[in-house]
Amino acid sequence: NNQHPLSEYEKSPDMIADRVPEIPCELWEWGVAHRSGSLRAFAPEKVQLSLMPSDDATVTATGIRYATCFYTCEKAMEEHWFERARQKGRWKVRISYDPRHMDEIYLHEDVKRGKFIPCTLTEKSRHHRGRMLWEILQVNGEERRSQRNHEPQALRSRINLNEKIKGIVNEAEAMRSEAPPPSGGARQRTGNIRENRSKESQENRKL
Repeated sequence: NNQHPLSEYEKSPDMIADRVPEIPCELWEWGVAHRSGSLRAFAPEKVQLSLMPSDDATVTATGIRYATCFYTCEKAMEEHWFERARQKGRWKVRISYDPRHMDEIYLHEDVKRGKFIPCTLTEKSRHHRGRMLWEILQVNGEERRSQRNHEPQALRSRINLNEKIKGIVNEAEAMRSEAPPPSGGARQRTGNIRENRSKESQENRKL
């Protein structure tokens, strides 16, 4: 309330003339001094959402992606956002979030009227349920470090596999080159068998 500016706050002409910052405390003090208790009232949900940090999320074929988590909502499903992202490419949307509880983020629909659409975690990101933002970032950092540490081992495994395949191919080619060429002995034996059968048939006819 003392430092976070309300970027979407709609100031009155008097506030603009007096150059009142869009900070809750400053707006409150200006209202008490100039409107003698006639401050505008807002629903608690709108105030809470307006005070949350905002950022850009990305609509992908898998879901609305933010901080490596994927979310979905009724609006995205009804308007086939994920199918469009798969066919035409990704795009950005504005969201608000509570860093203490990342099971939901809030899609900006009409901020001036306090309209936010809740988006829930998809099954793909169910392992992040109940986590705060810093926990999610910590888990992601550990996963990236683990992948980097595994890369040399994976590279050695690929090299060993390629060498093994190359050795098998070379061995097969060597065996093929060393095999003796087919001789005429088999053909000669086949011819002798035919000739003997012919002679045997002739002898049988004579009998």
